[in-house]
Amino acid sequence: MVGPLARATRDILPMVLADGNPALHRRVNSVALSRHGVGTGDRQVLARLLVALAGGGDLPPLAGKFGDIVAEFLGESSRRGLAAFARSIR
Repeated sequence: MVGPLARATRDILPMVLADGNPALHRRVNSVALSRHGVGTGDRQVLARLLVALAGGGDLPPLAGKFGDIVAEFLGESSRRGLAAFARSIR
């Protein structure tokens, strides 16, 4: 989800909130995920995955289905590239 008045000039990861000008990855969209039946444990795994990516690391091996979704997204070719991450990822 991209915030109002955000300027998304690069790709935004799925299941993540982005905001700013230019848009930066801010945090996991936990409200939407819980509405779709994603449990707390899975949301925490997704948050750790986001922190690892923000720190420049690789996808953690225990990312599971969310790691697969993000890996597939990152594997797609893009002319825009991936948006940067905010300094404090929650």
